[in-house]
Amino acid sequence: MPNNQPRPEYGEYATPEEQARAAGLEYVPPSQRPAPAPVVRADDVEDAAPRRSPVDRYITLLFLIFGAITLLESINGDLHFAGQLKDFATGLGVSSVAIPAGVQSAGYWLLAANVVLFSGTVALAMFALSRQKISFYIPIVGFFVYLIVYSIILNAAVPDLIRQVGNHVLQVSG
Repeated sequence: MPNNQPRPEYGEYATPEEQARAAGLEYVPPSQRPAPAPVVRADDVEDAAPRRSPVDRYITLLFLIFGAITLLESINGDLHFAGQLKDFATGLGVSSVAIPAGVQSAGYWLLAANVVLFSGTVALAMFALSRQKISFYIPIVGFFVYLIVYSIILNAAVPDLIRQVGNHVLQVSG
């Protein structure tokens, strides 16, 4: 009994050539197709990646320990900032120094900036270490950011003292 329906041009009864023609593509036999790219598991990529030198980890931790010691040593000076400035100026030979009464609040700001910047530096360094990324530069950058913040706060708190000490140093040096 003959089937009066037309032969489909696509679908399960169509040949691969007819399916490609119906899709508007050129049929390429399996023997001429390029080989598929090999599937790479995530475990293979991590194993193939070069390992970071353990020296970076030690240097980063050494810098962070140095930063923690510096933070701990600066607490007393920041809490007694007016006296510290007076001692600094006197030690340089500037005896006629006028320290404003409100300068102590700058010491509190310096301490807060030191704690915030050190905490951020530790967090970024630990994140980089956990990701096996190079991280020794993070504490260095944190230190330079702290120096900039320290200079800004100090200059805002006692610009006259900075000017007096600068003039004295210039006179002494020649």
